[in-house]
Amino acid sequence: MPKVLGLLGYDIGFLFQRNGSFKTGLEAFVTENRDNLLLDVAEFLPRQRDGWQQELKTFRNEYLEHRDATVAAQVEKFYEPSWAEKVFVHAWRTAAEVIVFLVETRFPPQMSIMHRTDERQFPNHPRLYEVYLCDPTRVQRRSFTKIVA
Repeated sequence: MPKVLGLLGYDIGFLFQRNGSFKTGLEAFVTENRDNLLLDVAEFLPRQRDGWQQELKTFRNEYLEHRDATVAAQVEKFYEPSWAEKVFVHAWRTAAEVIVFLVETRFPPQMSIMHRTDERQFPNHPRLYEVYLCDPTRVQRRSFTKIVA
């Protein structure tokens, strides 16, 4: 994800830093990109980080890499397929959401991206998003924000 967003001109390295650097980086990111952002990243990214990302970080960093005995008693759920599937779904949806909304910021104002509804799905070619043209008489982008899983 960082490489793709880097190609779009966005530096999101702060996402993978400790809390202080994350908060500072997020504030700078929002300030620097205020005119482009359609998604409330100041709300969205900390919510993701405090939820599933924190559990995954604890499991990876404190248990798998450092074998912290205090964490060892709490890792049983991490080996359950339902937990792994939940984290995978959150991870790919978060990445997709962030990438797509930042791609949209590079579109001309009359173009936008939205979630494709079930009615607009093609059986052999499912897609989550679609590009659409806004009404030229009143340009109004829609943000597709907040997938809840």
